[in-house]
Amino acid sequence: MTEGLPEKFAANFVDDLMEDLEQRKERACLLLQPTPVTDWGTMDDFYRKCELMFGNQNKKLNAEHQLALLKQGTRTTEEYFQEFDQLVRTAGYQTNHNDVLIKYIHKQVKTSIIDRIYASGHLSQDYHDWKMTVIHIDGLDR
Repeated sequence: MTEGLPEKFAANFVDDLMEDLEQRKERACLLLQPTPVTDWGTMDDFYRKCELMFGNQNKKLNAEHQLALLKQGTRTTEEYFQEFDQLVRTAGYQTNHNDVLIKYIHKQVKTSIIDRIYASGHLSQDYHDWKMTVIHIDGLDR
């Protein structure tokens, strides 16, 4: 992080502080006031501004991608849904995405659980109903 965009950001950060200081000194001189003191801020301020500038710009896209790749594997469905729901929130899929979320459940949860849901004859169109049914069936199997 010593060249390219981060280097330019650090240089601009210092340049902005110096420009502000020079303007305040000129104003103070014109108004016959004491010379202003420089407030460089803290390292935390600098880090916070760096994080805002260079933080993960693709958080939503990364969550969507991770959501598509997620699998239940050997985890319980409760463990699976903890990660799944976190990715759903980050991706912004909380509302109006039932069809997408149910599709992911079909692909990612153990097929034996999905088969039992279809065998029951009750197929909901609501994500939360699917989630509770999957957790219930997994709990019975364990």
